[in-house]
Amino acid sequence: MAMKLSVLLPTRNRLELLTSAIETVRRQSVRDWEIVIADNDSDQDIRGHVESLADERIRYHRTDRFIPVTENWNAALERSTGDYFVMLGDDDGLLPGYIAAIEQLVERFDAPDVIYTSALLLTFPSVVIEHPDGFLMDYGLAPFLHDVSEPYVLGRDIALAMVQGAMDFRLTFGFNAQFLVVSRRFVESLAAHGPFYQSPFPDYYSSNVAMLKARSVLVEPRARVVIGISPKSYGFYTTNKRDEEGRAFLDAGDAKATPGLERVLLPGSNINIGWLASMEAIAREYGAEYGLKVNHARSAACRSHMSTSSICRGGPARRRSPTSRRSCGPRSGRRRSPLVAVAGSCPCACGGWRTTSSSERWASFPAGTPRETRADSGRSSTCTTRTCEHGHGASPGGGQRGRRRAAGRSASSSSGKARVANRTAA
Repeated sequence: MAMKLSVLLPTRNRLELLTSAIETVRRQSVRDWEIVIADNDSDQDIRGHVESLADERIRYHRTDRFIPVTENWNAALERSTGDYFVMLGDDDGLLPGYIAAIEQLVERFDAPDVIYTSALLLTFPSVVIEHPDGFLMDYGLAPFLHDVSEPYVLGRDIALAMVQGAMDFRLTFGFNAQFLVVSRRFVESLAAHGPFYQSPFPDYYSSNVAMLKARSVLVEPRARVVIGISPKSYGFYTTNKRDEEGRAFLDAGDAKATPGLERVLLPGSNINIGWLASMEAIAREYGAEYGLKVNHARSAACRSHMSTSSICRGGPARRRSPTSRRSCGPRSGRRRSPLVAVAGSCPCACGGWRTTSSSERWASFPAGTPRETRADSGRSSTCTTRTCEHGHGASPGGGQRGRRRAAGRSASSSSGKARVANRTAA
C-alpha cells in the first residue's frame, strides 16, 4: 500500500538546529514524504533557507505573531497532506530507515491508527551540568517496549491502563509526540472532540488520547527517532530549574486558565500544572465515555509535597544517599518495598531520584488489570531502575558511582536510562 508521511516541524529562531532536522528527512531512502515547517514568528530567515533547498516536498508557513505551542502544532497538522504524520521538534531527527520502516509496518499490520516507536535521547552540550559534552541514550520508558524485539499490536486493556495511569499522575509511558506516528484517518475520526492537539501541553493530551481512542496501537520496540534537548528547548529550562523562563518559552501561561482548574490548583512546577490541565481536558472530552476521572489528590501531592519524587508513584519515602543501591532480583523470593527516594540527582529538577523494582512496575497498573497483562507489560528484566517524579530513568552521572562509570564512557553510549521531558516553543 502506498503511504505518504508528513513530518511536522514547528520552529522558532532555531535555524541552526532546524537545518539538521530537515536533513534527517531528506536523507531517507524513501522519497515520498513532505515536511511542513511551521515557523512561529521567527526573526531568522528560515524562509530563505527553505527556498535555498529548492525541494518542493518542503512546505513553509510563518505566523505573523508569536502564538502558543499548541496552536502552532495544530496549524502544522492542518497544512499537511500525508496519510500518516509524525511531530518533530527542530532539535530532533529521524534515524536512517525511519520512513521505510514505517511503510513496512503500515502494510504488514493493516494500517494501524497509531504506531508507537522507541527512541534515543540526545542532550546537546551545556544542557546537563554533569555532562557538559552531552550524551546519547536509549529512551524507552514505556513498559510495553521492554523485553520485546519485534513489532506487535498493543492490547486494548494495556492501552487503557496507560491512560488511567496518566490520570493518576503516573508516567507509565512516554508522552513525547515524537514517539507517535499517527494516521490522518484516525485524527479525522476525533473531529467532534476538537483539534488533535489540545491543552498547553499538547503532547501530554494527544498521546493519551491516541492510547484511549485508537482502534489499534502498533508497538515498534526499535529506536526510530532521536529526541533532542538543546540549550534552546523547554527541556533545558526544566533541567536547570528555570521554570518561569520555560513557561514563557512555551507561551503556556494559560495552563492555569483551563476550565475547572482553579478549584483544584495548588502551586507547583509548570510540568505538573500542564499535566493536570491536559488530564482535565481529556476527562472533559472522554471522561463520561470511559469512566475517567482525574486523581486530584495525587496531583496535589505531586505539586505540593517537598519530596514529589516519592509521591508521584506511590507514597511516603525514606531517604538514602545518592549512591545507595539494593538487590531486587528474582531469586530473593520476596517483594521489596518499591519506594526509596534519593534527593538531588534528577536532571528534570523534580528534586530527587527514586529506585524502583520490577515488583513496583507490576503494582503500578490500576486495580483490576488482568494478571496476564501485568505479566506481559509490567515487568522488566532489569533488576532495578532509578526514576524521578516524571518517570525519567537515571542519568549516567547520578551519584558518585554513576559519575565514575560515566567518566570512562563515550557521550554517545546508548546503555544509560536517561528520561528527560522535551518540548519546543515552536
